[in-house]
Amino acid sequence: MNAITHAALRSLRNATLADRYNFYNCRQNSEELFRQYYNH
Repeated sequence: MNAITHAALRSLRNATLADRYNFYNCRQNSEELFRQYYNH
């Protein structure tokens, strides 16, 4: 998991600003869904 995360972060350094923004939003949404799922 860490290796995948590090690779993703490395690739983000070369991504456009829009790509970084989209990645960040996707991650935030996933974490929010995760919290909602476990807060039933």
